Order: sequence, then C-alpha cells, then structure tokens
Amino acid sequence: MLFKILGTDDSVNTCDCCGKSNLKSTVIVDVDGEILHYGSTCATRHTGLNDREIKTAIKTHSDGIVAQAKKEFETSVEYFDEQNTLRTAHKNNIKPGKAFME
Repeated sequence: MLFKILGTDDSVNTCDCCGKSNLKSTVIVDVDGEILHYGSTCATRHTGLNDREIKTAIKTHSDGIVAQAKKEFETSVEYFDEQNTLRTAHKNNIKPGKAFME
C-alpha cells in the first residue's frame, strides 16, 4: 500500500480505519488513490510515520499547494494588470492611502 499524507480535516471526526468518533480532527490520507480520514493513532500505526513526520508531510503538502497557487496567480492577466497599476502609481508619486487605493 502507498500512503500519502494530504492534510487534516476538522469537519470529519470519525476514523475510517477503526471507527472511533468524536475526534477533534482527522488526518487525510491517500491510500492507493482512495481518500481516507484516519485518527492520529491510526495514521501513525498504518503509515509507518511518527507524529512529527506526519506534521512535516502535512506542511510540505500545504506548502506545495500554496506555491502552485502563487505561481498560477503570478502568471495571470490580473496579476500583470495589478503590477502595472502599482508601477504607474509609484511613478506618479501617489502616496499610500485612499488616493493610492483608487
């Protein structure tokens, strides 16, 4: 089995592995393409990772999503328009504040 840690979810409070309920949150795990929600104990038992490694995997996955979104935004037409507007405002010495925002 191939396990991939994707994040946490506080809206799902039941472990798909053991059925324990009323959990604060669950760890979202991709198990061979199937998305499951494990409690922290089941996540450590079945993935072979300890708590620290799971938290690192969650952060790494989250950082990757943020980096991809940032890359997409920075190549968008809206971003280029915003940058041109900012350059024009700076060039015209418009001070930060209401005038700058307009």
